[in-house]
Amino acid sequence: MTEKRDYRDTVFLPKTDFPMKAGLPAKEPGILARWEEQDLYKKLREARAGREKFILHDGPPYANGDMHIGHALNHILKDMVVRTRTLLGMDAPYVPGWDCHGLPIEWKVEEQYRKKKLNKDEVPAEEFRAECRAYARKWVDTQREQLKRLGINADWDKPYLTMDFDAEATIVAELMKFAESGQLYRGAKPIMWSPVEKTALAEAEVEYEDITSTQIDVAFEIVESPIPELVGAYAVVWTTTPWTIPSNQAIAYGADVEYVLVGFQANEDSKPAMNVPESVMEHPNLSWLKGARFVVARTLLPAFRKRLDAFAHSLVPERDYSVQVCTAPDEWTGKGSDLAGTFARHPMAAKFPDSDFYTKPRPFLDGSEFVTTESGTGLVHMAPDHGEDDFFLCKAHGIEPVFAVGPDGLYRDDWPWLGGHDQRRRAVINPNLNAPPKDDGTGGPICEDLKAAGALLSASTDYQHSYPHSWRSKKKVIYRCTPQWFVPMDVAIDRQTPFCAAEADIRAAQADGETLRQTAVAAIAQTRFVPEKGRNRISSMVEGRPDWVLSRQRAWGVPITLFVDRKSGQYLCDPAVNARIIAAIREGGVDAWSDERMQEYLGPDYRAEDYERIIDILDVWFDSGCTHAFVLESGKWPDLLRPDGYDGPPADLYLE
Repeated sequence: MTEKRDYRDTVFLPKTDFPMKAGLPAKEPGILARWEEQDLYKKLREARAGREKFILHDGPPYANGDMHIGHALNHILKDMVVRTRTLLGMDAPYVPGWDCHGLPIEWKVEEQYRKKKLNKDEVPAEEFRAECRAYARKWVDTQREQLKRLGINADWDKPYLTMDFDAEATIVAELMKFAESGQLYRGAKPIMWSPVEKTALAEAEVEYEDITSTQIDVAFEIVESPIPELVGAYAVVWTTTPWTIPSNQAIAYGADVEYVLVGFQANEDSKPAMNVPESVMEHPNLSWLKGARFVVARTLLPAFRKRLDAFAHSLVPERDYSVQVCTAPDEWTGKGSDLAGTFARHPMAAKFPDSDFYTKPRPFLDGSEFVTTESGTGLVHMAPDHGEDDFFLCKAHGIEPVFAVGPDGLYRDDWPWLGGHDQRRRAVINPNLNAPPKDDGTGGPICEDLKAAGALLSASTDYQHSYPHSWRSKKKVIYRCTPQWFVPMDVAIDRQTPFCAAEADIRAAQADGETLRQTAVAAIAQTRFVPEKGRNRISSMVEGRPDWVLSRQRAWGVPITLFVDRKSGQYLCDPAVNARIIAAIREGGVDAWSDERMQEYLGPDYRAEDYERIIDILDVWFDSGCTHAFVLESGKWPDLLRPDGYDGPPADLYLE
């Protein structure tokens, strides 16, 4: 038998030390170490010196945790672009950066405080900011090593940090450009507010979740009207935020909506049992229904009747009946415009007879721009403290907000209804505050009080809808009227004070009087987007966004470095004062903005006691928006500077 032959000796393969397996987990650290030893990034800069520049400006990640897959994707793509441009012979530096201010870092430091049973408000602000700075520094170092491990080739020894003193000073300088060009104002209007974090939030800091809320119908007795039939009847408002009823100041109607005046009765489907009232309408729990007449939109009457019926059965479940309309032929019907000049009494007027707020009649106002017949009753209760439509409609009629709800979501201590004296007081986002009434009187205090006043017509916890939550705390946010600092989107810009070179070039081609919104839209039009659909997304955001809420009521961030005249309420706009502030922050960081140094900054021309020092900080997105100024234009990174005579944009690419 022939011996089996081993053919391996007949195959002539090249000899190599290249391993059969890549062994990347063991090999990659060696490659990275060699690059670092060679100072590869520096050698590339030297090799490409004088070549055509390609500048990718790094949008900063946030320094508050380990890198995740999104960070990896973003930075690997940036690295691919920079390497590709370098291979094409361009000088393509890459300066990485980090966002270091803001609520996420504060929140983490506060979590550490809570574990130690410490109260942040009892810690000196400078000490708290130092801990935030240290926390951010820790995660910058951690994330830097994680990105280096991915093989990203960048200027790791000299990244930009928004918490560097130079950066903080530049952010203040950019803010002052807004102030000096009239693009800054302080106003009180409802904004997104987090009662948990006790600060204003921007739309970008809010996410929406589907929730189930309490919905209620509330009766406001009409006390005055040009329509005699309505006096003594009740206007019915519907809301999914019962906690706003204590701040109600008006009722809105739709001018073209058809309204009806109706009454209801309980029709029993079978003969009542012995020893009970002959008619269910005589039951004390339904006394509020007997003889009452209600004003609602005609098309919404069936849905209102259904809610009324369900609520009545929750109060008197032992009888077999249904609540039905019993409108007389001569009852009133008319358009919303007929309701002009009508006034109603707040349901709590009798409970608080000494309160000017609650005893003041509530006017009916034309809310045709937002009142619909899609849900509710066609009449909308107006609380200017807690809604944009409410605020602007009431303001147009001289009705101002009352700031009843504090930063923690509680009614003020001195507020008559559910103020500090009331043991039932809860934060307005607490479901127990808004819960329907119970047989034993231990339901939500708002519904219990409305029921006791005979004004609660329905209450149920079955309304499903989308509601805003803070993306950090995951808790509900509210609309709360509070003084904030805004950048107006539709006020003409002073062209003598350009925000940055690129925008100045854009505005140079425009007519005088361009607004920030128009300027931004023009800049978007001049920018190439990949994919192109990205242009539509950001265009729609800019075209529809309200004035930018700049201020945050927190500690870790760049302060809004303004002095406000205590008499006029106007902020001081003096370039010399601003220059002193900027210089101090460049030397000592944000801690330099203090009461102790007010007179130093104000100089000999102003008295510190005449001014209020603003202690709010800037929205962290403003920090990110200023990176072009302290990274691309500062000269701190010479590799990023364009040659003399260059007239294009500061950066060739933003990749996010």
